[in-house]
Amino acid sequence: MANNPDRPGLKTLWVYIKEIGRELKRPAAWFFIIIALVLATKSLEVIRTHRGQPPLFGEIFQPVLRAIGGFVADPDAIDRYLRRIPAFIYQIVIPFSALWFWFILTGWKKSGGHLVRALREGFSVAWNGFGLSLRCIRDWWKTLLLIFCVMLPFIYAFATTESFRRHYPYLQRLRLERTELAKIDKGISEQTRLIASSASGIQTRQDDNARVELDKLEARARSVFWGSLGLLLLFELLRMLYMVSWEFFFRGFMLQGLLRLGLDWHAVWIQMLPYVMLHSTKPGIELYYTIPSGVLLGVLAWKTGSIWPGFLLHFIGAVVFDVFAMFA
Repeated sequence: MANNPDRPGLKTLWVYIKEIGRELKRPAAWFFIIIALVLATKSLEVIRTHRGQPPLFGEIFQPVLRAIGGFVADPDAIDRYLRRIPAFIYQIVIPFSALWFWFILTGWKKSGGHLVRALREGFSVAWNGFGLSLRCIRDWWKTLLLIFCVMLPFIYAFATTESFRRHYPYLQRLRLERTELAKIDKGISEQTRLIASSASGIQTRQDDNARVELDKLEARARSVFWGSLGLLLLFELLRMLYMVSWEFFFRGFMLQGLLRLGLDWHAVWIQMLPYVMLHSTKPGIELYYTIPSGVLLGVLAWKTGSIWPGFLLHFIGAVVFDVFAMFA
């Protein structure tokens, strides 16, 4: 007698478990499992940020950052650095490695059982098939320039609001150091004026004190300038790696994988949803801005077959945003 679908028994449950087991033999199932694991990790990172807790794996990467330079040890800035390093591992290294491993297995017979050839061909398929090819940039640079010009007024409008400046502590620190540098420059001008106004040919104690103070101020100015520049450059470098990992995961691994499953436009909408949700700690305007930007970046990756056009818009826009926020 057939089981009643309204009252399934243990036998029906066992059938479902076996069906799940059969499904796990398909690559598509593991593709979605990897997406779920990455999104869960990313969500945990967002929650910890919102609660003011230390970043994921901070105890591993903090000594590395402290070894780079003393300015990185600033407690107000170090979390911003630490939060960007793990994402590169779980958003690009692990998903790409999984793809590479799968294409090695599927291409093993085609390579004639030759390990080096299988490694090379598997890497090539994973690289080109999931958005890492750079070939499209030459054909799309004019379109990207036009899009960026349209974006520029909005970047300026958002970057010059106090709510955005308060949200990014590294911008606050750099703006404070700009203020300090201006005060030092003013002090240097005053000491220079004192020295220049001294009696001609007569060296006084006041001159000596002014020259000593001038040397101290100039040394402090150099320290603040190079420290701020190093902080900004290191942050932008880590931001670049961070954004590459974001673009690869959402517009490479996720979007290109969904396109391979035949979803077409649905793939653009699907990748946009978690992309927006994971910006939940951003200021309100920026959060809503991620909806059209997520669609735009998805369409670019779909039509070009590459993550790099979207990455260039995303990264250059972020750098320009920082410049406006600090100097405008």
